[in-house]
Amino acid sequence: MIALLVSLFLASLGAGGLGLVRRRALRAEPTPPVEGAWLVRPLAGVDPGLEARLARVPEDGARFELIFTVAEALDPAWPVAERAAAALRARGYRASALVCPPRGANPKAGQLACLLEQRSPPRYLVSADADVDLGALALSPLLAPLVLGRAAASWMAPVEGPAAETWGDQISIALLGRSFHAFPLLSAIDRAGFVGKLFALDLEVAGDLPSALVDTLGEDLALALKIEERGLRTTTVLGVAPAGICGKTWSEVIARQRRWISVIRAQRPLLLLSYPLFFFPRWLAAPLLIGLAQTELLWAGALALALTMVSVLPGRAVPRIHRGPWWALPLAELTIAIAFAQALSSRRVIWRGHRYRVAPGGRLESVPPAPKRPARDQDPATT
Repeated sequence: MIALLVSLFLASLGAGGLGLVRRRALRAEPTPPVEGAWLVRPLAGVDPGLEARLARVPEDGARFELIFTVAEALDPAWPVAERAAAALRARGYRASALVCPPRGANPKAGQLACLLEQRSPPRYLVSADADVDLGALALSPLLAPLVLGRAAASWMAPVEGPAAETWGDQISIALLGRSFHAFPLLSAIDRAGFVGKLFALDLEVAGDLPSALVDTLGEDLALALKIEERGLRTTTVLGVAPAGICGKTWSEVIARQRRWISVIRAQRPLLLLSYPLFFFPRWLAAPLLIGLAQTELLWAGALALALTMVSVLPGRAVPRIHRGPWWALPLAELTIAIAFAQALSSRRVIWRGHRYRVAPGGRLESVPPAPKRPARDQDPATT
């Protein structure tokens, strides 16, 4: 038992230390001037604060053509997009709102594919999810690896916070800011990872890929895998992308994490072996420590302290305001553990109000709703 706990501690320490070293080795690269690149924001529905976020542009926003897309004009996001585009044009930016009807189940990938078919694109595209706040960012670091020919796509690690309204918000912030699921650290440990909250794509070498992902959950990870199949690279860049919507419940955080683990199961299943070891080690070690404390109290205390010290590593890769409170870390790890168990027990997910089965490769297959049972006092033959 002691050997198992020591191994758990050393693995977490080694992975976290390697990630920190790699993260701190990242350097911002000077980017040759790029004019006319697209900054696309696919929209679906209206979340709290959406219009204010769309009004905030990056520091180098004048270099980009800003495009807000929606799947249909009946979407509540359409009038918001039109108002935001008009306000930005009044401030001197090149901005427009477009209806881009997607063909598949994934609205983001579908809108990007539709946009690339509707209009003649420039060489470089930056995509930012609706919940990303671009106001304090510069996007040139995202384009640098593409312009310099080092990668076909690049991404910036998302974080959440600091604003929070619910326990679910606090848990979600801690999950991405204090646990080993903090993407600034995880991106340095797993260089094959790719999170598409905020990413850039070289359309000259990979512009046909969005159309191949319109029915895929986890289109960002699938995009990276397809780029790798072509012998090209993806990379992460320095900086973090603040994202997130306030008012989440704990069950919503679990559901989102379940979808992510379902993507991992479908596209990179071997990574699932690392989840118990790195993402909820304290919950894995707790029964072992309790048993060890019955006979070796000193060892149990020392190993518990060591595991607690390892918890400091992820937060060292994340700006302080995006780490969340310490008390939320055990609940964040419990969230991952619950979502992990749910994702392993079933391939079915609920996404944007629709039920799907996530097939190998991440392909979404529609699941028909379960038939309603007749009322007890009703004759089934008459229903």
